[in-house]
Amino acid sequence: MAATDCCQTHSIGEYAKVIRHFIVERDSRVAREWDPRNSSLDLPLDCPYFGKVLTELEEHLPEVDLHCYLTWDWRSLPEYGNHVITILVGEERGLIPRYSRHIRMVARVMSHYPFLGIRRWWPPNRMILMLVPKYFRNWVYHFWSWLQYSFPPSSWPDSLNGKPLIVHLPWGCASLCDVPMKQINQRTQNYFFSGRIARGANFGYRKILSSPKIVSRKSLVAAVERLEEKHKSHPSNDSIVVHRDKNPEELKDGDHYAQHLMDSKVCLAPRGSVADTWRFFEGLKSGCIVITNPLPDQWYYRGAPVIQIDDWNELEKVIIPLLGDNAKMEAIHVKALKYWDEICGEKAVGRYLASVLSSSR
Repeated sequence: MAATDCCQTHSIGEYAKVIRHFIVERDSRVAREWDPRNSSLDLPLDCPYFGKVLTELEEHLPEVDLHCYLTWDWRSLPEYGNHVITILVGEERGLIPRYSRHIRMVARVMSHYPFLGIRRWWPPNRMILMLVPKYFRNWVYHFWSWLQYSFPPSSWPDSLNGKPLIVHLPWGCASLCDVPMKQINQRTQNYFFSGRIARGANFGYRKILSSPKIVSRKSLVAAVERLEEKHKSHPSNDSIVVHRDKNPEELKDGDHYAQHLMDSKVCLAPRGSVADTWRFFEGLKSGCIVITNPLPDQWYYRGAPVIQIDDWNELEKVIIPLLGDNAKMEAIHVKALKYWDEICGEKAVGRYLASVLSSSR
């Protein structure tokens, strides 16, 4: 179905006792009404996952008056009031949504506080040198957002509450198609990573320092190359698929990506520009053992059956014993699927939002 079939331009007006859904895309001020039950390839990658979340939300709420906005804009919304809730995606600096006190609830991907992403300070390395200044920079942005939040435009309606209702949501999945589930002992590939490693910027500090995303992924690739050179029996075909100098729209692997992940025992999930990554959740949904960088202290990460490492140089000592222990891999596989179903999956997150909204009345 094309985007025009499920989305239309929204004009604010009277609303009936029903949940209506709107999208305000990145760098757009126009809200389009959409049906979250209908996915579209012309919509942003976040939409299918959050569409299922919102569909589940409706199943667990009584008849209510709600306008729900899926937005990339932390500064403003097309309307405000107790009938408005929003899911904020794509905001990575830890900013406070300016409209938080003027609507019923803000559900946002990632925290509205900056995350450092470092657990071990010694020995110092290039990643630490990049993350520390970025962390303090984000706190400057956070304070700036607090000023804007504290002094909203005079044209906005009065605040609904002194303390806003802001909840945090997992990133969910983006490019993962549904493929038949495989047990660990049916999988032919030991580990898998697919992602972009672009050239560094040609200007400013990034020309020298690169970025946490690129450094982490290059470190992963180098660690796998060393591992495969030392342990000849472990490599699998296409275990590391690196896309160099391609735009994101060229990387839509679709069924190919999902099938490779389902054929893999381990999902390698290096951090991106921030600690959170779609691969983490796609690995859980696929029943993989996820190995990743340090994670924020969020409710949807606590107790996750994953392996966190500070540096990809630790990969060999972690993954070699793991691949030799079928019982342990099977146990983590079962826990990963359960964790997805009960914590991070669309139905679980939809039930969580319904519970928060019901208790906020």
